[in-house]
Amino acid sequence: MYDLHIHSIYSDGTAGIEEISKYAQRKGLKIIAITDHCSHEPWGSKLLDLETVMERKSIIESANSGNLIVLNGLETDILWNGRIVFPKGLKKDFFDVIIGSFHMWGNISKWEKSLLSVIRSGMVDIIGHPLAYIGKIPWNIAEKIAITAADCDVALELNSHYSLPDIEFLEICREYGVKFSIGSDAHHLYAIGNVEECLEIAKNLQLKLLDPYIFCKK
Repeated sequence: MYDLHIHSIYSDGTAGIEEISKYAQRKGLKIIAITDHCSHEPWGSKLLDLETVMERKSIIESANSGNLIVLNGLETDILWNGRIVFPKGLKKDFFDVIIGSFHMWGNISKWEKSLLSVIRSGMVDIIGHPLAYIGKIPWNIAEKIAITAADCDVALELNSHYSLPDIEFLEICREYGVKFSIGSDAHHLYAIGNVEECLEIAKNLQLKLLDPYIFCKK
């Protein structure tokens, strides 16, 4: 069992990385990713500082144990210009896994254009809570997103913190072989690993889940 979307005190989470690691071990998780926000907003601005990013990576590495793999992750904001917020001076391979997410509302045309640009950029591994800030989308736009995500090998997330995408969207993604990632988006210890609903819908719809161990090989 794994959880690839967890926040710590390095963004807007309430627990330290060591606490998260110990709790995840008690729950029997095998892989977790600490994916703190990287944003121009106050709740995600800590990781704009290079020294803080380095400090956090060191703590994540020390939190690994024989029973638990802790990944150095990042949840970066997707901007309306089709770019992402990223720590200056670092490259993608500094992190084990990168989630790109919208955290603001906007019109569907700008949303579509920005999302497709980020998927094609090669800078993210997962699109976090993909429809959370746009809602249900027309089937032709869903199809375009599904085709692009599958072609670029970018996973879409099933996120237990937000409402799951509608069935039609998930079925279109399934048709094109899109992979899905599982994440709790936990901001508190008690939410870590609470992904049963995500796993259930993946099973019921026969969605393709990514192998989290691919991020251990970076």
